[in-house]
Amino acid sequence: MAFDTSQLTDYSFADIALAAKHAMIQAAVGGATLSIGGRSIGRISMEDAMALYNFAIAAANDESEDAGGGIALVQYGERV
Repeated sequence: MAFDTSQLTDYSFADIALAAKHAMIQAAVGGATLSIGGRSIGRISMEDAMALYNFAIAAANDESEDAGGGIALVQYGERV
């Protein structure tokens, strides 16, 4: 089965960090697997959820830093 990546939602890093926090809570109280309708789904481990959270927070901070975006204001002419 092919997987069409163009249909993926573009989540912000803040959304990913929030989802990772929820995953940490679920891992802490819910065990390693979830069974729905006779199907068993493996949950993310606490370590993986923490790593994802730390990555998302760092990426969000990198995006929010005001580095000017590489734009400089230049004025031509002689100083008066």
